[in-house]
Amino acid sequence: MIALLIIYTGIGNTFFGTAPLKPSLWLILLPFSIMLFLAEELRKRIRTIL
Repeated sequence: MIALLIIYTGIGNTFFGTAPLKPSLWLILLPFSIMLFLAEELRKRIRTIL
């Protein structure tokens, strides 16, 4: 939530020198975040089984 405030507000952009991400970049990043989430859930499931 804090990252969104830093990236998508004028104060955060000025203070931290950031800029909002374009929707096309979000589409590129989305599959990787989904894969990371699924890998972590699989790791947790394997850990509970063993």
